[in-house]
Amino acid sequence: MRKLIAVGLTFLFILPAAGLLNYNEGEKKHMIYDGEKSIYIKAGEDFYIHFNSSSGLSFDEQNFNLTIEEKKAVARSPSWIRLRLARQFELIENAGDYARLILNSPSRYTDEIAFSVATCPVNAMPSPELLYDNVRYIYKNAEYLDYTRLIELENGSTTVEYTILENGEEKHIVCPMSIYYWYVVHPRITFEDAEYVYGKFWREYLFYHNDIGYPLLMEKLQGIKYLWDNATYYPPAHRTWKWSMENHPTAIETLNYWVGKTVNQLATGDRPGQPNVIAHEHNGFCGELQQISVAAQRAALIPSVGICDLGEDHVWREFWCNGWHECDNWWADGGGCVANYSEYRYRWGKIISALFAWRGDSSIYDVTPKYIKAGDRGIVEVSVVDSFGNPVDGARVIVFGSWKANNFKNRLWGKTVGRIWQMMPNEIKKKWEDKYEKAWKFYRERVPGLVPWVWPSIWNYTNMDGKCKFNLGLGHSYLFLINKDDIFYYGPFTIGKSNSLHYYVTIFPNATRHLHVHFILPDIHERMRRAIYYRRKWRLRVQHFICS
Repeated sequence: MRKLIAVGLTFLFILPAAGLLNYNEGEKKHMIYDGEKSIYIKAGEDFYIHFNSSSGLSFDEQNFNLTIEEKKAVARSPSWIRLRLARQFELIENAGDYARLILNSPSRYTDEIAFSVATCPVNAMPSPELLYDNVRYIYKNAEYLDYTRLIELENGSTTVEYTILENGEEKHIVCPMSIYYWYVVHPRITFEDAEYVYGKFWREYLFYHNDIGYPLLMEKLQGIKYLWDNATYYPPAHRTWKWSMENHPTAIETLNYWVGKTVNQLATGDRPGQPNVIAHEHNGFCGELQQISVAAQRAALIPSVGICDLGEDHVWREFWCNGWHECDNWWADGGGCVANYSEYRYRWGKIISALFAWRGDSSIYDVTPKYIKAGDRGIVEVSVVDSFGNPVDGARVIVFGSWKANNFKNRLWGKTVGRIWQMMPNEIKKKWEDKYEKAWKFYRERVPGLVPWVWPSIWNYTNMDGKCKFNLGLGHSYLFLINKDDIFYYGPFTIGKSNSLHYYVTIFPNATRHLHVHFILPDIHERMRRAIYYRRKWRLRVQHFICS
């Protein structure tokens, strides 16, 4: 009898709720809410939606613990940055100093300063004085530049307009706001702290200072009418100013020339990361060239971002002109390359694992597909779940390629197959040369070294579904280090409370491999206790309901 009652209750309550039975087909359905709402939920807290039959839905708004001064600073800032700025005020020390900076600065500086305060890393906040100078010299430098002008928008925001050449025709383009703020305004380039060096910030120092015998950037840029001529080209080593102006009289070539002449020696000494020091010491490899180039381009109001091939030890930059374009200077004024995504993988023959770009908030984003064709890369999607099968968000996934092992593998070919090939008679080599070259190409580009390199190629974090994905080049074996809740961090190397290692010997072109990771999180005992408690409670309720 009890079983029959239980089955009957199932039909009465569960099936109608699932929509399988409907006793009121003629009853009209009323929409109680139709719209979108963006909310910010603090970590570890909840967001409540209340329903009342008379008043409909109501939402619990998140309240920030801000002072009156901080609230006024948020209100003075553009609406699109207010939420992030309010959150930052709760996290940083001396938030009142930054609020007063926003309140007391000229109104046209407000958006740039608010953005910088909101997006700099909490543990690497520049001083209020530096943030003010950073913005002040954006406007001051613009007065000397003919190829660009700042545009103040009605919503309190700013962007920049450029004059360019396209197929010999003069055109004007407007930079998207997000690119202007992240890649012109932001005071951080890659990993360095934004600070005064030699008493000045790089936006001022690089533009207005030169050592004796070296070019002055402000002077070189004066009279330049065009940002870029949309040309892919290779500046020659030790080029002259005459060559630059006769062939590419643009701001991009001017910056390329200035970098080559300013950092004209190979790296020696302490390998500094500050642009001012690099400009003063006049030596460096690709790391120094990237830092000073990005800083100089931003000082000249050109959007610029650092591109990193950490796994194979090379870095360069991109600039924006109706899209992003590769740009590089070779060491010791050795020339360079402008606007060729195929340069490194296909012209140099570099077997690249992955590439990323830096943002000023210390985050990175994947740019691998721009430099490696689809047939020479694959996708690895990582899924992280806990012991209960629930997705784990915020897990850091670090990927290591096999650069050094690849080099060893290639040398091994040279000492074995290559040496045997050299001893072959010329008649045989001539007959089999094409096949030998194809075999060597396949071996070099597709057969991976087996030992991962110690320096990471790229990293990412799982989303709310516990997933993240990577575009990875062929010809590498890959080690994946996944961790959660740091107990040790020396960026980007980390050890978490939960850790996992996974190894792939190879990946496949135009294919996706799925890596599934199961984590035992530190709070498993508490979660198991709660799960058992609720399970028992539900079982008792069901038993009581049936018995009664």
